[in-house]
Parts: sequence; structure tokens; C-alpha cells
Amino acid sequence: MKKILLLGILLIIVGCSKQEDIKDCEIPNLSNDEYVLSLIDDLVSKVDNNGLAFAYLDVNSNLYYGYHDKDIYYAASTIKLVNALYIYSLARDNKLNLNTYIDNKTVKELVSKMILVSDNEAHLKLIDYLGVDNLRQFGKTLGAVNILVGDKYGKINADEGIIYLKELYNFLKVDDIYSQELYNLFLNADENYNPIEGVNFLHKYGHYGVYFNDLAIYDIENPYLVAYLSKDGYDDYGMKIREFYELLNDFHRKYWEYRENYCH
Repeated sequence: MKKILLLGILLIIVGCSKQEDIKDCEIPNLSNDEYVLSLIDDLVSKVDNNGLAFAYLDVNSNLYYGYHDKDIYYAASTIKLVNALYIYSLARDNKLNLNTYIDNKTVKELVSKMILVSDNEAHLKLIDYLGVDNLRQFGKTLGAVNILVGDKYGKINADEGIIYLKELYNFLKVDDIYSQELYNLFLNADENYNPIEGVNFLHKYGHYGVYFNDLAIYDIENPYLVAYLSKDGYDDYGMKIREFYELLNDFHRKYWEYRENYCH
């Protein structure tokens, strides 16, 4: 009986020790981890990378990967994400009234059209009202250098796409009417090619000529941001971006399975 009791105590001590080891285990930065790098190599080998640039950021662990992420593309309607974010930032800071009329529409109505159906006229009215230089300065303050270069849509690289998405994500973390309205706009924006069911997918696409781009937030348990820039505008871009999102989601899932079992 004493032997059994002592064995039980020993097992409890060993079990607690293992639990403490797991609890105290610090997961290092895995950006140079051999297994994670193999996952990235596998992802890149499978995507249709002809003319493609993309960047990925895992929000919780800050893992970043960029593929040709400094290559410059025409931004097209992805600039509307920045425009809407700038407007709602001003509104939150009491520097702009969303019910102000521009012609026969309120600022809020124009932002809604600009995001939900990517209305170009709404974008141009808003940017003229706010001032091109002001929106450009907003982007530069965030760290972008290609914003509104050339025209009122400008240029972008994948790294800048992540910069914009990070700012949007942080804006949406504040629980107020401004974040709620903006969240719902991006959640219901058109040209949604997300193939993953049952997730909240916020995005803004851009399409002009050869360029087809998408800036997206996967608002899931372990959220991630993705900037997708392509030259598939004359090709079957819908099929290609759906395939890309499936591959990226598979990478993200495997990465988090690895993280969660790292200390076991």
C-alpha cells in the first residue's frame, strides 16, 4: 500500500514538473525555424507565381513572409481601403463628420459605395474633398512610400499592403461605432474570392488592366493578414486567387499546429 502511495506521489510530481516545463516554455521566433521554412518553401512551390507578389503576417506571433514584396504594382482600387481607413480615423478623432454632404451624398454613404461595390466616382469625390496630399501624408505616416504615386490610385508593393492592413486591424480592435461600421463594410465588400467556409474574411480588391490585387484580413482564432498582388487581370484571376488562399490557409494551419505542439 505504501509503495502504491509513493508511486502515485512520484507520478504527480513528475506530471506537475512536465506541466511546469510546458507552461514555462518560451516559443522563440520561428521565422528561421527549419520546419517553418520548409512550409514556406512548399507554399511557394505550389502557387502560380508568374507575376505574383504577396506578403503574409500572422498577427499573434508576428511571423512575416514576403515573396517579391518590394516589387511595385499599380494599386488600383486597393487604395480605397486606405481612403476609408483615413476617413474613419478622422471621424473617430472628431475631425470629420461622416454625415457631411458632398453633392447629394453623405461621406458615410460615399465610403459605403466605395468599399461595397468599389465605386470609383465615390472614391474620387472623397479624395478631392479630403485632399490628395492629406491622404498621401496619411499613408507616408504609416510607412508607405508608393501611395498615390502617378494618379489618384497610385502604386503599392506587398509590404505596403501589410502596413495598411495592420493599421486597419488595429483600428478595428477598438470596440466603437466606427470600427463596427468599417468592419461590416470590408466583410461585405464585393469580388470576394475567399474559399474558406465559416470564417470572417475582410478585404478590398483592386483590378485594372493586367493587375488584380487583394488586401485581406482573416479574422479567425489566430488571425492573419495577406497582401496579394498579381498580373492576372486578363486571366482567370478568380480561380487563381482562390487556389492561393487555400494554399495559404493550409500553410497557416500547419504553422499553428507546429507552434501549439512546440513545447510538448
